[in-house]
Amino acid sequence: MSANPAASLRERVVRVLHREIDAILSPAGYIRAGGSWNRTTAFARTWVEIQRSSSGLACYINLGRFQRLLKWEWVPAGYYSSGWRIGDFTDSTEEHNALDALPYAELDGDSSLRQRVMTLLAERALPFLKASHSPFGSSMLPPRRAALRKGRS
Repeated sequence: MSANPAASLRERVVRVLHREIDAILSPAGYIRAGGSWNRTTAFARTWVEIQRSSSGLACYINLGRFQRLLKWEWVPAGYYSSGWRIGDFTDSTEEHNALDALPYAELDGDSSLRQRVMTLLAERALPFLKASHSPFGSSMLPPRRAALRKGRS
């Protein structure tokens, strides 16, 4: 038995997340380096990453996009770069909030939470990230964010 059960749990869950995220992103041309997956094309670079929480008891699934300028230069940091969490691809604020920090204990084993996260990644986030590689990808928002912005207008 491990001297640190929390570390063992984290390592086990992260291995499973790596395997499942690889299965979703690798066929779409993403390359994994550690806990990040990147894809670069003429118009953008998109990524997915697993971020460890400061407590070490949970993680976040972050997604992002950098756009290129028309001169094919990378946009300076802070301009036309965007980042989201997996919860931004849900329909409800309640689910969005529930999917912010993902506790390792709830992602372990035959986890409905992990299945929901992988479904969101495959069915909503990945198509969005693929579309972000278009010339007009920088103007796109995840579906939930776009609906919230439209509701404010």
